[in-house]
Amino acid sequence: MVDFSQYRDKGVLVTGGANGLGLALVESFANAGARVFVADIVEDSVNAVVARLSASGVVCIGSKCDVTKADEVEAALDKAWEAIGPIDLLCNNAGVVKPGALLEASQEDINWQFDVNVWSILNMTKTYVKRLRQASRAGYILITASEHSLSYPSYTKEFLPQVYNMSKHAVLSMAVLLREELKNDKVGISVLCPGAIATNIAQNSAMIRSVKFGASTPAEGSDVSMEALDLLAQRTKSAEEIVAIAVEGLIKQLF
Repeated sequence: MVDFSQYRDKGVLVTGGANGLGLALVESFANAGARVFVADIVEDSVNAVVARLSASGVVCIGSKCDVTKADEVEAALDKAWEAIGPIDLLCNNAGVVKPGALLEASQEDINWQFDVNVWSILNMTKTYVKRLRQASRAGYILITASEHSLSYPSYTKEFLPQVYNMSKHAVLSMAVLLREELKNDKVGISVLCPGAIATNIAQNSAMIRSVKFGASTPAEGSDVSMEALDLLAQRTKSAEEIVAIAVEGLIKQLF
């Protein structure tokens, strides 16, 4: 198993790494001395993150990557491996949400959320494990799931994250199965299940969906009560707080 008691000279790839929790992961590992690769669908954001962190003296590169496309996933991992060396830690972090009632969700939106939140993790993991096996190396995978992987939090029900909730349950199940399948490969699996985080995932998801499918319709459940908003605010943590928990878990391998 990879030892994460220190990150200096470790190779790390983060999907969805140019914004929100992914960016906080990138910054944390980079500041700890890791070599970091940023993969994100928004190319301008990738370039901005790479330029800023590289200017501070850390090893950081990246590329645009639509995690729903197998060829872009493979290309990103190949580029990362060649540019910063073997990847010791893969952070499967990319995720999207499209609120709305389950019975009224379009097949397009259901497929899109599962493509990003579930199938991209499996596809990236397959590619990563193939690389590790070819190189006879150990590795580690951190999967960003959600408290929605464990339940349907009551304070979120007015926001109608129905398909998102389904996809995150699938992520947890997949992680359990992968851990079992990879136990003889020296590939560890950790699952991060945060609650509410102060990120722009809803806005970013709407922007990404608009680019992919055209103009988005107003989200159902957007007219939520003040009580629900207050409960959300009380439970919200910063991305940096969540990352600190993730890093501690990786060091202790408690997930």
